[in-house]
Amino acid sequence: MKRIFSLLVLLIAAGLLGGSRDLRAQTAGIEGEIVVVQPDGSRVPAVNALVELYRLDVKGKYQTKTDKRGHFAHIGLPYGRYAIVVSGEGLTPYYEYNVRIPPPGEATLRRTIEMVPGDGRRPTLEEIQQAVARSGQAGAAVPQMTEAERKRLEEQARQIEEQRKRAAKDEEMIRQFNAANELARAGKYEEAIPLYKSALETSPDHPQLYVVMIRMAEAYHNLGVERFNNREREAAKEAFNLAIETARKAISMIPPDKPEQKPEYQGLLCRSLAVVATYLDASKLPEAIAAHEELMAMQATPADRARTQAQIAKIYLDTARSEEAVAAYRKALEIDPNSLDALFGLGNALAQSPDPAKYPEALAILKDFVEKAKRDPQRANQVQQAQEMIAAFSQFLEEQKQGKGQPRRRP
Repeated sequence: MKRIFSLLVLLIAAGLLGGSRDLRAQTAGIEGEIVVVQPDGSRVPAVNALVELYRLDVKGKYQTKTDKRGHFAHIGLPYGRYAIVVSGEGLTPYYEYNVRIPPPGEATLRRTIEMVPGDGRRPTLEEIQQAVARSGQAGAAVPQMTEAERKRLEEQARQIEEQRKRAAKDEEMIRQFNAANELARAGKYEEAIPLYKSALETSPDHPQLYVVMIRMAEAYHNLGVERFNNREREAAKEAFNLAIETARKAISMIPPDKPEQKPEYQGLLCRSLAVVATYLDASKLPEAIAAHEELMAMQATPADRARTQAQIAKIYLDTARSEEAVAAYRKALEIDPNSLDALFGLGNALAQSPDPAKYPEALAILKDFVEKAKRDPQRANQVQQAQEMIAAFSQFLEEQKQGKGQPRRRP
């Protein structure tokens, strides 16, 4: 009995093994590559394309996908007749109908499939069968593009290539711009300026080119200050004039939907013009005043407008036009009665007047300034200057009042 049982086990095992060999003998497979032929004739792998295998003799469906090289494989398919359907995003569907998967002993079926760009549709087996019935073709079918479709895809490819090139230019421009900013922050203006220029040339149609332009103007301005402090007057004048020219270009490039940028840019233009008009080229005075007036028209708050008006007054004062300075400071106080810059400037301008009758008012205004500003640590220097002028003018006016000695010059 024990031998019979063992024999049965061996027979069952042998039967199972035989069945396994029969199953393997009835299976085969398909593999290959799928490429996309672009409108310009170039060929690229079809990545992640869906390969669907519909069995036609009996019901059955299998599928796989291509890898990053466009390769696909499905081993272990039952021997028989199939429909091969390939689809993918941005591709025109491809199909082959009544394809024979080889029987045991034959090599795995290989295919190199060419596809073209399209709408990415995924057809069903029923749609494929209807297409075969209409065409009367049971073999491979590679849908071809119409002329209109080809032109559309060529234009699309051209636009994509232009976008790629523009993105590369923009990336390089940003790299150069950032490098220029680093140099400028380190005070290396002569090294920063060529990089700003290169950034402008790299991507001349970038929508934010005005930002690069104003930073370059700022570098020119700071270079001018550096040269002026080193007593290089002509070199400083050249740098300031370049700052003025560049700032004007930057302002003209600001988009209509970015008006909030204009006051900052106009402010830099005003600073450069103020230095040139005051210390380097008196003929620039009208241009400097006009630029400040344009800035005031852009400013929203009384405090900002009064500050700019006080800057106009200071330009007059620094160019020995005390009467114009007094009038400009009074106008600043009309705009903003709380402007300490205008109050200090008015007292200083009155003190510099050739008319001694204005000294008492200068004294009163300077005292008012000291009272209002003495608790502001940022105005400590102005307070000290005002106190020194108050002491000098108080003594002068007292001596004049008492008629002591010969008339003397004002403090």
